[in-house]
Amino acid sequence: METQRSPELAYRRAFQEFADKVKRVQSLAENPNSDRRAVEAAELDVELARSVYNSARDAWVKCLLPDGFDDEPCRAETASAF
Repeated sequence: METQRSPELAYRRAFQEFADKVKRVQSLAENPNSDRRAVEAAELDVELARSVYNSARDAWVKCLLPDGFDDEPCRAETASAF
């Protein structure tokens, strides 16, 4: 079970980071005085966080699959950009 725990935690952290980045973009977008460059930078942060989240999600799902279902083993490590 410990092998599964690390990918699950990485998934949860990545999801929270992605949600935080989306909230930041929404906050900037609601403010008519937001600097356009800040909005664009925040949008890029969302895309990066989405990519990290997708990788973490996929790694965790592989741990949930029955043995032999996938050629790749469950990985405890996931890519992080944070």
